Amino acid sequence: MIFTLFASTSFLLIVIVALFAGDTVPSEATWASLRYLLAAPVRRERLLRQKLVVAALSSVVALVFLPTWTLIVGGIAYGWGPYVGPTGNQIGWPEFAWRLLIIVGYLLLELSVVAAFAFMLGVLTDAPLAAVGGAVLLMILCAILDSITALGNIREGLPGHYAYAWADALAPSIDYSDMTITGALWSIGYAIIALWFAVWHFLRKDITS
Repeated sequence: MIFTLFASTSFLLIVIVALFAGDTVPSEATWASLRYLLAAPVRRERLLRQKLVVAALSSVVALVFLPTWTLIVGGIAYGWGPYVGPTGNQIGWPEFAWRLLIIVGYLLLELSVVAAFAFMLGVLTDAPLAAVGGAVLLMILCAILDSITALGNIREGLPGHYAYAWADALAPSIDYSDMTITGALWSIGYAIIALWFAVWHFLRKDITS
């Protein structure tokens, strides 16, 4: 289960969250139903709010389902013993269950920036693929820049720099500094700015599709 999270954090989860958040508004434009929704009349603020709620709930379900399903499959295949870390430290039940909740909660906060970027691009374009792909490409670009050591401390402000900070929850003593003080705050800050711009632009946008 932990291996699945490590393997999916840098790409799979990003694609899933971007798909849920980036497809909501432009898909209505693709189906030529967006202007009819607003002519109902449905206030634009309410439309965006409901789209965000659906995207957030879908992302939560996906992020909960992935570790839960892999945990069940791994438990059936290899047993339900305690978690053994790379250094040999063991975390038994129910302590491991509590730490798994911390990991999932942090991933939700960390991936909020992906959802916000995808949602913002979805407001700017009528093509769902452009919104989803744009958010994924943006995170890939940030990952490339993060690997350039010459940038120094600038890398700490890049989205995704603390994507694997949830691994601190598996240490013998949990260190929340990278997860809450830096990683989560950076992601929430970027998400607030992106969502604010998306709402600001959508309220002034001419809906022709």
